[in-house]
Amino acid sequence: MHTSRVLKSDDFGFAVNNQKGNIEDIFPGFSPADRLGIVVNSDTGAIGASILLTATITKFYDFYRHLLGNEDDKLRIYPEFYIFHVGKQNMEHGALDIWPPSNEVVLQDEPEQILSAINERGITRLIVEDQELMPPILMRESFNSAKVRIKTALAFSPEGRTDDADIEVTNNASIEEYVLMTIKEAKQYSGKEYEKVLSAWQSLRDGSNFKQTFRSIDVMDAICMLTRNTALTITTSKNIDTVVGSGPEDFVFSPHIHVDKALERRRQPVTEG
Repeated sequence: MHTSRVLKSDDFGFAVNNQKGNIEDIFPGFSPADRLGIVVNSDTGAIGASILLTATITKFYDFYRHLLGNEDDKLRIYPEFYIFHVGKQNMEHGALDIWPPSNEVVLQDEPEQILSAINERGITRLIVEDQELMPPILMRESFNSAKVRIKTALAFSPEGRTDDADIEVTNNASIEEYVLMTIKEAKQYSGKEYEKVLSAWQSLRDGSNFKQTFRSIDVMDAICMLTRNTALTITTSKNIDTVVGSGPEDFVFSPHIHVDKALERRRQPVTEG
């Protein structure tokens, strides 16, 4: 909850389709009940989405600003925001107010396991790494649960600037100490690797601000970006095998057709105006 004492909503700027906006333009109808989830596949964790992450955490604190504190008669609370680490833990994000540690969820590298974890935590706003669309094999129930519940999906780049972005988020450098703390505490970095990650963060400086960009995507695209791996784990294979009297086509879903259509959309030229 330490960022609540330093960061204010006025520290952040937002633009959607080159028009100045606010966080509600990115997450329409955002409320304290919303649950944000970021799926990370790269060693840099959620650093590439850190400005939007902290802006959203700050917005959450705004709902309770007059009640916050560590005293007995005050409210000590963190948002139900989660980092989903694919395959292994990629950084720790406590310095960015992802807390308690159980909100950093390490998962097997398999679409169904990732999506099940997202569903179990009731994620309503989902951010995924921008990568090739891969048609996953999913339990139909898992897919439908996510489809009807997730209100917003975005793609981010581990480097902080996403191709074909329609969203810009800036910060006046008030979050820099927390980002640097996150990078410094990363166990996987040393020497040149640390300097490389630090340089990537510094490259996001835009005048006196830091800027990151994101691309709005639909939920089905986000699900197809959870991981590049499409193989089934033993757990999912067993779940399929235990269904009696139904063929796999009745309860397993792979959005191949959607992927084809999404790729076609990505190939279409962008028109200005």
